Amino acid sequence: MKSFYLIYFSLLFFFIYYSHLENFFFKFFKSKLFILIFVFIFFSFFFNFINSSCIIFPAKFTCYEKVSWSITKSDVESIKIWYELWAKGGATPNFVVENRIDYINNFNKLKKRKIK
Repeated sequence: MKSFYLIYFSLLFFFIYYSHLENFFFKFFKSKLFILIFVFIFFSFFFNFINSSCIIFPAKFTCYEKVSWSITKSDVESIKIWYELWAKGGATPNFVVENRIDYINNFNKLKKRKIK
């Protein structure tokens, strides 16, 4: 599915360049709304970095460990596993699956039927 999005995303630039929407997009990038959106995204990433030393928190490759308040990458990985386990129903207030990694890796919402 991702390859289809990349193809359509490249066609978007082609369409913008050769269409009458060109002026609309240039006006949008110069508008107050674009500046407001950009500032909101910047501060979201900034506060996320200040709180966890990661630009995108559960992704450990975006973490920077050389600051004094940083969380270790192993802690980030364990938190990521916990979030994924909780999202897939393996952790509730009353129950936690024993083998967390196997539960996450082998999770299927729809069971495959054997066709005879």
